Amino acid sequence: MKEIAITSVEDGDSRVGVTRSDLVEAWSLLENLVCSLDRIGSRHGQEPGEAYDPERSKEFYEAIGRFVAERELIDRLVETRGKLGDYLSDDEAENLTERIAYWHERK
Repeated sequence: MKEIAITSVEDGDSRVGVTRSDLVEAWSLLENLVCSLDRIGSRHGQEPGEAYDPERSKEFYEAIGRFVAERELIDRLVETRGKLGDYLSDDEAENLTERIAYWHERK
């Protein structure tokens, strides 16, 4: 399988070889997320300056919830994360996870 060099997350000067299939899989998943969320926003979101509509807001959040809760999407995210994680050392992965702003419930 052909390998492609991409810039490392940790050091902009180092490179890591990634299989083309892993790169395409990760890019396709990100493309799906970004475009789908944009479409949901276009369909259900409110325009700047538009009067707040609680029903439209509810539909917006329900559509996002349905999309991100799809079993196939979750499975693809887990699988792709695992594949990309294989390119990182355990120490590098741990360092990265300590800097990620994970979701937390707002009070």
